[in-house]
Amino acid sequence: MKILFVSHAVPDVNGRGSERRAAQHLATLETLGEVTLVLPDSIAATAEGRGDAMSRLKVDRLVRRPDLTNAAIWNKRHENASGRISRAWAALHRRPEIDQAAPGRYHEECRALIDDDFDLIFAFRIASATWLDSFMPANSDSKAVRIVDFDDIESIGMTRNLPALRSSLFWQVMLRRWIKFTRQTEQRLCDSWDRVLVCSDHDIGEIRDRYGAKAIAVPNTVPFDRAESEPAPLPFRVLFVGTLSYGPNVAGIDWFVKEVWPSLHEALGSKIELVITGYDAPPEIMAFGEMDGVTVISPAESLTPLYAASHAVIAPILSGAGTRIKIIEAMAFGKAVVTTAVGCEGLAVENGEHLLIADEPKDFADAVLSLADDAALRRLVARRGREFGRDHFAPEAADEKLRAAIMAELGTASGGADARLCA
Repeated sequence: MKILFVSHAVPDVNGRGSERRAAQHLATLETLGEVTLVLPDSIAATAEGRGDAMSRLKVDRLVRRPDLTNAAIWNKRHENASGRISRAWAALHRRPEIDQAAPGRYHEECRALIDDDFDLIFAFRIASATWLDSFMPANSDSKAVRIVDFDDIESIGMTRNLPALRSSLFWQVMLRRWIKFTRQTEQRLCDSWDRVLVCSDHDIGEIRDRYGAKAIAVPNTVPFDRAESEPAPLPFRVLFVGTLSYGPNVAGIDWFVKEVWPSLHEALGSKIELVITGYDAPPEIMAFGEMDGVTVISPAESLTPLYAASHAVIAPILSGAGTRIKIIEAMAFGKAVVTTAVGCEGLAVENGEHLLIADEPKDFADAVLSLADDAALRRLVARRGREFGRDHFAPEAADEKLRAAIMAELGTASGGADARLCA
């Protein structure tokens, strides 16, 4: 079977959340046939600069597409515009990042890059589907089955992020236009592609209620072969892991440091430490490292020793959408987690059973203190969380669901999938 995998993220099992999910999909697709992977040239170049992410890719063919999209062209024009009128005109035409459609004059070039007949087209996230649809729409002559993984429902995340943005009235209006465009794009893909994937049963309901469509949940996963560890009792070390250039992570850790950390530090003093780690920390996050008891590591060479040295993991997420790999990963390392209702959305966990949930600063601080004060409770929550995570988020479960979704669509399209698999 010939498979076209279009992604806006480099598949990397050690990378950011979206890169890990892309790697998860690629691992399944590789077992089904010959995979052609398409990446934006700038994304591939950035990955090459990070080390061996590109060298680990196991694909039959890698295509690096030009970064010639509506979003890139108009956003560049805005950045380069001089004069108030020119900048205002360019600003009005700026496009959301999901608008990866190739302008018409580049359509032939894009078709030539792919230049093959495929049995399955798999787009990771709606930006990738938008790029492909711009020159090879779903109603074209192609007979390939089309599956798009929304991962997060991006219009929900954008809407939740809106109140936290300190923008002018003009940009508030523009952001609302982009949210509308994103909703329209999600609706179009639900209507025209053969199958939509999401990361949780919760998001299946959102797709049904918003767009009247059926989706399949393929969960985020991490390996559950990690060694569990319990560090020395003191200091009690709290760990935050996340891409530190991602808005919801920035807002969440900013909230924790400013609203929760002072009461924790007042209660325990030098007996508690906070470690913040992740890619691409901006200056305002790095500055937290100057506070008593706070360490910022960006990036970390390896997360394993940081998890091993930690007693608890926090995920103080207040916005965004989808399921958080950081929580699943903490469970895999056998760590008790404190998060918010938004942070654990879609994971189907129970408060006090698999982790602790708190939305107000005092409640969040009390939850962390309860884990610091009661080692038995901490170990119990960690053990139950790990067991729950292993049952629901181990790679085998996601591989089976994705494989079943693909086989079902191939069977529907051809009257049977066996012939394509043997091709």
